Amino acid sequence: MAAERILLIRNDGGWTQSDGNWSALPAAAAAHERAQFALYALMLLSPLRDAGASVSRLPDSGGLRGLAVMHPKAPPTQLWFDSANRLREARNTVPDPAGGAPVAQLIRFSAEPVGTYPKWPRRLSIEQNGSPYFDLAFTRFRALARGGGVPPAPLDPAGSATPGA
Repeated sequence: MAAERILLIRNDGGWTQSDGNWSALPAAAAAHERAQFALYALMLLSPLRDAGASVSRLPDSGGLRGLAVMHPKAPPTQLWFDSANRLREARNTVPDPAGGAPVAQLIRFSAEPVGTYPKWPRRLSIEQNGSPYFDLAFTRFRALARGGGVPPAPLDPAGSATPGA
């Protein structure tokens, strides 16, 4: 991409920043992105120890071992692992960004990681309702602890207060 874009998702809404300008997301789009970010958190596996989270084993399927994951901040999700314990697929249903019917997702992860720790797939692709939706290749990945490096928040579209402050 020629320009950096920032997507900021909080419990009270969502915003995008492009060329230094913040724009509020429609509520349905923010709900969709919140569900997508919840998947990224589940990929780290550590949220599976959170209060209110539960994990149960699924029957093996197609050479993969599965876990059914329930988390209070994520849609019910199935995580599927290969024989080397690498996350290879996830399945869930997320809100439609346009406010329509919920959307079934299949997320595929490459076996090769980018970086060393935490392990993160070099590529992920998402199908929604059986059609290609998103394909992303990572050249580098780093996890920020507790929001370190978070960009300045935009002004609340309804006033001058910073959302979530």
